[in-house]
Amino acid sequence: QNIPTFVSIPSDLNPNLVQKYDHATYLYCVVKYPTRVDEFSMPDFNKSCFEGISDHTLGNSGALYASAHGATYLEKHFTLQNSHQFITEQAHLGAMTMNDLILIKNISKEFQILRSL
Repeated sequence: QNIPTFVSIPSDLNPNLVQKYDHATYLYCVVKYPTRVDEFSMPDFNKSCFEGISDHTLGNSGALYASAHGATYLEKHFTLQNSHQFITEQAHLGAMTMNDLILIKNISKEFQILRSL
């Protein structure tokens, strides 16, 4: 059975120093909660080991920004019910909903189509 492995590499770590494994997918990560979009130094997803981001921004702008720049994988925390959200989740990520994730997915598909033209 092939189980995917995602590895988040902190933005302040040189990704060239990380031992790479063929079965792993590497995600760019700014280790700050929350992260502002202007704090991203977005990697070149075509020329680096990164295939996506571990997104700690509030709302969906970070995920959309990464998707527009070629990210294939977007790791984002969300909650099914705001009333069950822990205080730490609210402070770190805001209240992402399933509808927010569907919006990100749909817009990301549009970016992929535009990049292929």
